[in-house]
Amino acid sequence: MIYEHRQYVIRNGQMKKLHDVFEKKIIPLFDKSGIKTVALWEPEGNDERAFMYLLKFESSEARNKAWEKFLNDPGWLKIKSELGETPPWEKTQSTLLMPTNYSPLP
Repeated sequence: MIYEHRQYVIRNGQMKKLHDVFEKKIIPLFDKSGIKTVALWEPEGNDERAFMYLLKFESSEARNKAWEKFLNDPGWLKIKSELGETPPWEKTQSTLLMPTNYSPLP
């Protein structure tokens, strides 16, 4: 099992738009593409510009195939086009994580 932690820096005033896009459009496309969403978070407190989520894949190969399928999906291409030059996020970061042999996560 491999996990992917993704963190976004959100443009000022765009958090609601980001949540709408993720909830209504991106998460269903993740499911369709084989990308399993574990959890999504925003920090407690005043940081209105951070958004994080955790994805799960059977292997690195499965991850690569799922992302390729997602990025080439006509639904994603349409969303990307609708968002234009300024999507709600201005920066993304991705970290691949492997559970330790004593991790409670499988």
